[in-house]
Amino acid sequence: MAARSDRRSPAPVHELTERPARACDPVPRAATDARARELQPGMWSLQIPLRYLSVASVNAYLLRSEDGWIVWDCGSQMEPGWDAMELALGQAGVRPDEVTLLIASHAHTDHRGLAAEFVDRTGARLATSPEPHPLLDVMRDPMIPFEIRRERALREGVPEFLATAIVDELPGNDGRYPDAAPDLVLEPGAIVQTVVGTWEVLALPGHGADQIGMFNRGLGYLLSADLAFPGLPPYLEYGTRPDPHADQLRSLEAAIALEPELLLPGHGRPAPGAVDVLRGCRAQVLGRADSVLDAIEDPGLTAWDVAVALTPPGSLTDVYQRSFAEVLCVLEHLELHGRAHGVLDERRRRVWAPGDA
Repeated sequence: MAARSDRRSPAPVHELTERPARACDPVPRAATDARARELQPGMWSLQIPLRYLSVASVNAYLLRSEDGWIVWDCGSQMEPGWDAMELALGQAGVRPDEVTLLIASHAHTDHRGLAAEFVDRTGARLATSPEPHPLLDVMRDPMIPFEIRRERALREGVPEFLATAIVDELPGNDGRYPDAAPDLVLEPGAIVQTVVGTWEVLALPGHGADQIGMFNRGLGYLLSADLAFPGLPPYLEYGTRPDPHADQLRSLEAAIALEPELLLPGHGRPAPGAVDVLRGCRAQVLGRADSVLDAIEDPGLTAWDVAVALTPPGSLTDVYQRSFAEVLCVLEHLELHGRAHGVLDERRRRVWAPGDA
């Protein structure tokens, strides 16, 4: 492989010999933690509490249409669940029976877990993307048998004493949720009309196989789901598409090309200077690939070894889980492009080395 001019020293490799602190125990949150903020007449941001240690809330968005109100994402099924959503709607002056459409940006539990109860209580229709809707990456998806997930983790280098925690613990212990079949499928390019203007549906895979966003060209607003936040880029959903790393880069580049002014993310506050936020996230995604490539300059490392090397010591279990999924996505992307290759060692673990540039 040709040397890069910006070659950095590989991350120091250390072994995780103790179990990371748990992130699966639910954190008490109250319905009264919900907040509604008016972005402009006919549009609100709803902050819905989550019982996760590492993520305290998720954003829903409320849009007025000629036929009633549209809600974008709904939060988790876990308490305070519906009570928090109902309180947030009330803060915006909206009755549940005035909601006519719920749009789910993607299937992760913190965004769509409440959907079945939401449509049952409101009578709203449910709209989703046309893609399959995995709950999580294949290492943690509770729809996949536990033993299959555990064997995959062991093959990728997770030590025996950690394998169960890595594949079976979920933030807040928020796993399977009651399913709700969509009434409407939103293909990329579909149009959603509201009193604040026209929104175009965008396919934004990478973080989730089925993730969509919406762009209002007149306002310059981008409903970005979990595509990007100010700060660290969202994790990649391993194993649900052939190349999530490339998906995420394409999604970011497509969003940048729209030149949005305000980013309306799935978590955190609305972010002005949306293009700069998106470009910063793209740079971090590219930097993550460079870091993985640098790490495998040391011979015989598994994906788990690389994930541990790139994760700050003392992180919670879910941080290691996300890092593990990201590293696997990046390694397989590099392998597709001839820049890395994995082989099974004598212990039947997949170990990695650089390939030809």
